[in-house]
Amino acid sequence: MNATSCTIQLGSGLHNLKMKRVVLRLLLAILFLTGCGSLGSDTTSTTVVKSVVFVNGYRIDSHADLTGVDLSGADLRDADLEGVNLSGTNLTGADLSNAYLFKVNLSDANLTGANLTGANLQFINLRSAELGGANLTDAFFFGTDLTNANLTGANLTKATLSGTELTGANLTGADLTGADLAGSDLINANLRNADLASAVLRNADLTGADLTGADLTGADLTYTNLRSANLTGANLTCADPTGANLTGATLSEANKDFPCRNIIPRNQSPYYDDGSDFEDNYEDNYEDNYEDDYETCIGDCNDMDNDGRTWNDIDRDGDGRYES
Repeated sequence: MNATSCTIQLGSGLHNLKMKRVVLRLLLAILFLTGCGSLGSDTTSTTVVKSVVFVNGYRIDSHADLTGVDLSGADLRDADLEGVNLSGTNLTGADLSNAYLFKVNLSDANLTGANLTGANLQFINLRSAELGGANLTDAFFFGTDLTNANLTGANLTKATLSGTELTGANLTGADLTGADLAGSDLINANLRNADLASAVLRNADLTGADLTGADLTGADLTYTNLRSANLTGANLTCADPTGANLTGATLSEANKDFPCRNIIPRNQSPYYDDGSDFEDNYEDNYEDNYEDDYETCIGDCNDMDNDGRTWNDIDRDGDGRYES
């Protein structure tokens, strides 16, 4: 065995073909476990590669540079692509569900119609990327740069986007139902007709954002910056705007039915803590005295207004939205 190349020559000593195959398989298993690269023979050479993916003829391993290549329709489910440079890459229709994309460069990449369900997208560069119609359900973003990205019609249901940079992003018609956008930067973002029902926008910056016709039913808008935002025709039923900055915001034809009928808003709850320890005590008290899933239970979980109905009665289909 050559210690540097991990190559074994199967010489003429093994004349029995069946025995030779058995030995070959055993050696393959040994070399795979030790991480060696190749196993050679006087007649056969088999390569064993560890943590490497080959797609469309391209070798994809950690920190590989695949700038501008064509990976359209690629099957990259559960792939570990940490640190890979995919800038300008064509990933149209690719399957990246549950993929690990930590610190990947996808700036200017085309991910139109791609499947990124459950993908880990922490600290990646998606500036000016095309994500129209992409499926990002339950995707995990954190510290991600989506500046000027196109997410038109994308599915971001229950995605975690806290602390994400979305300045100038196009989210027209995107589904952000139940998404967590707490602390995100959405300055001048286009959210026309987007579905933000039950979304968490706490402390998010939506200065100058276009929310025309957006559905913000039950959204958490506490301390959200909506300065100069356009909320024309938006649905704000049951939304919680406590502490929100609406200076200069356009609210013409918006449905501002908050607090919603027969439901006590969080800031009127006897468990509400308006002190300096808001983040700790308020959420702890609210969780202890309401349902376990207190983020979607934005109202009368325990029939505190004594009308004979609890949140489960009002939200009969369990989608986190108010139903009359």
